Amino acid sequence: MFSRHVTGLLFATMFPQIAVAMISLAPPVVGDQIIADLGLSPAVVGAYTGLVYIFVFVSNLITPQLVAAFGALRLSFGCIVLGGLTLAVFGNAALVVAIAATVFIGLSYGPLTPATSFALVTMARSSGFNLLVSIRQTSVPLGGMLAGLVVPYLNLLYGWRTALTIVGLGLALLGLGTAFLLKSVRDDRPPAGFGASKGIFAPFLFIVRRPRLFRLALASLVYGALQLIMSSFIVLYLVSQLKVDHVWAGIFLGVMQISGIFGRIFWGYLADRMHSPRLMMALIGFGMAVSALVTGALTEGIAPMLIGAAMVAFGATASGWNGVFLAEVMREVEPSQAGFATAGGLFFVYIGVIVGPPLFGLAVSAFDFRASFAGLAAVALMAGVMCLERRAPD
Repeated sequence: MFSRHVTGLLFATMFPQIAVAMISLAPPVVGDQIIADLGLSPAVVGAYTGLVYIFVFVSNLITPQLVAAFGALRLSFGCIVLGGLTLAVFGNAALVVAIAATVFIGLSYGPLTPATSFALVTMARSSGFNLLVSIRQTSVPLGGMLAGLVVPYLNLLYGWRTALTIVGLGLALLGLGTAFLLKSVRDDRPPAGFGASKGIFAPFLFIVRRPRLFRLALASLVYGALQLIMSSFIVLYLVSQLKVDHVWAGIFLGVMQISGIFGRIFWGYLADRMHSPRLMMALIGFGMAVSALVTGALTEGIAPMLIGAAMVAFGATASGWNGVFLAEVMREVEPSQAGFATAGGLFFVYIGVIVGPPLFGLAVSAFDFRASFAGLAAVALMAGVMCLERRAPD
């Protein structure tokens, strides 16, 4: 379907996101073990995710300067090494040092999506662009799937600290070796014009001054919050509320991430066929609302097949929107502005992922999971409505 050149670009841009997504989601997968071992509150799971994405947010804003200094692909593979080493530190350090390691995990995540946008932007006017970007964005749920399948198994064998160390060091070495093997990474050069910026908030202002992009970005703020809430809390919800075995909870997380992978590809394909990415974004939001209600209605003792069905629906929607969103952002601007616009759009996504999990954790502590999932459904419905916009020039 794609040429050899495009396939190579997809691998070079997907692999770093797979690796760093796995790194960032590894601690929440064994969150109940960390909480029990250190005597912490369940709200810490949300606080971890919020702290990671505060620094994802920071490094996303300075990505133009970083790419101008190192090159997009070299920077991306360097992020694997940084993230992997800091995950290993997280697994072996005291609480204060683990918090510092969390900061560096966030810093390693932020540059990946905007840094690699220039590699695909030359195809922005092609008929299959939504599908192409959606395939690239399957890297995040792929990383989550691997975290859900690998980390619980290593935890059973060696404990959570050794499990995180193995994953972190393994990915750091794999990233370093792959970077040396790939000619595209060795020959990488900074793209022309990417570093041109009038300050770290210039990407944000770029979006705010364009009403069509601003409205879509506000909806993505909600979608991003739901995606990270889903990834961060679902294991805790299944184990503590539905009394699901920890290994099975990890498998359900993997099932959810797999459905997110196929959802991204399917929604991208449909958006290309419908010729209306914004309508597709709205329909995905409505699907998130229904999925959140269904997930919150699950009860202890319910058939595993029904739990799996709910996880498939929630994963396909809450983790399936990114490709359509990013393709639409890139299509709205000139090719030379694609990376800049992507950084600005992700500004809003990362606000959602910073504030969403901690707010959800507080809501669970104040009320319960059922009421909190109902609240998620309400905001997802409103965000979906925001995407229903008449196409008009700014």
